Amino acid sequence: MTPEERKQQEEKIQAVVTMFADHMMRKLTAKLNQDVTGWDDPLCMAGIQQELFESAQDVLTSKDNSEVDAANYAMFSWYHKRFNPKQAEKGEDPMYFYNLKKGKGE
Repeated sequence: MTPEERKQQEEKIQAVVTMFADHMMRKLTAKLNQDVTGWDDPLCMAGIQQELFESAQDVLTSKDNSEVDAANYAMFSWYHKRFNPKQAEKGEDPMYFYNLKKGKGE
């Protein structure tokens, strides 16, 4: 792969990830506007894993928009594994890192 081809691939990946993340955010915002919350509650993890499994099955059967649902449930699962209560106690809160990246941190 030439440097130019590599650059084109990186730009394409960035564009597709941005578009996909936008679809994820719109779906999550719509749910939030319906007062659907609890994704960050550790007690919801079993349900999240079940929804992830079912959404992945929907992807395999080509159900519309199922990739976005599966990605959102995968993100919830990732959040619970990465930012569990013990890590939060150590100051590893996702909003801390987000704000730090945005220049709002300490």
